[in-house]
Amino acid sequence: MFLCGDIGGTYSRLKLYMNTNKKLENYEVLYSKKYVNNDYDQFDEILTNFIQDTNLESFNCISLACAGPIIDNKVKFSNISWTIDKEHIEKTYSIKVFLINEFDFCSHSSYIKAFQETL
Repeated sequence: MFLCGDIGGTYSRLKLYMNTNKKLENYEVLYSKKYVNNDYDQFDEILTNFIQDTNLESFNCISLACAGPIIDNKVKFSNISWTIDKEHIEKTYSIKVFLINEFDFCSHSSYIKAFQETL
């Protein structure tokens, strides 16, 4: 199981996925939730709530597509006072974290989809 997130300036969307046979088309969404960012002081509060809601003690990794540049493994948002720090989340939650800019994520996803369709 792994957690993916689309972390924008207005909303954060988190989903918990599971895949048993590692084929892209067989990923199953186990839990999904959308949060209004202005209701929280920092992203950590959202992540903690999501983890509590799922009743899971751990998952394989967290991958976050963020609306902002990633510099030194941190994302600072322009319209909210948040900073997401990769190392802080890894230490706090004892989990591997991957941060990617949302536009970079879209370009990588498009490439993978196009490659699959040519097979």
